[in-house]
Amino acid sequence: MIKELREQGCEAMALSADVRNEGSMRELFDKVELEVGPIEICVYNGGANTEFPLEETTGKIIALSPEVDAALEQTTVIERVTDQDQGLALGEADIVVAGGRGMGGQEGFRQITQLAGLLNGAVGASRPPCDLGWVPPSSQVGQTGEIVAPSLYIAVGISGSTQHIAGMAGARTVIAINKDPRANIFKIADFGVVGDYTEVLPAFTQGLEDMLGPGMREVKP
Repeated sequence: MIKELREQGCEAMALSADVRNEGSMRELFDKVELEVGPIEICVYNGGANTEFPLEETTGKIIALSPEVDAALEQTTVIERVTDQDQGLALGEADIVVAGGRGMGGQEGFRQITQLAGLLNGAVGASRPPCDLGWVPPSSQVGQTGEIVAPSLYIAVGISGSTQHIAGMAGARTVIAINKDPRANIFKIADFGVVGDYTEVLPAFTQGLEDMLGPGMREVKP
């Protein structure tokens, strides 16, 4: 629909149309003969025009069950493994025996676990052993791990980063075993042993077993 409006003293032509697509626009201008002067064209969104409401439509819901090509899968689940019970929880333990990167691997943590068992304590670790998969993440002591305040904290092969110390600074007594005499852990330790844990820890564990005697597996702080 086209309406022509000529206002006196104004060389302009006003056009009003229900233009819904590009084809209708061309048809509109084909019917208009420009007579004089410049033309101003204003285009507005017809969505607000209630004079020409759109017809009501309904959509169709299609249920899809897409299948992913197995060749595109980059991850394969081989096995689901949950953390095994590691004994006494860190937050509940009155004695914590923790190992660091200096333990060298899972074998070193077997000695940590043995000593913790003798003391009826919990096994802890600094962040590197957890990141390397030597121990479960739940064993981490530090600012981004568990915050502990046991009566006795034994740190073996732990350098003493600020992040780790923040998690165990509340311990009443700290014993540090490290082969580096400049390790930061010695600054907060009450007792320190400079030496290789592979030599110190077995002797320490054996001495503890001898002190406890046959059948005894608990030390009261």
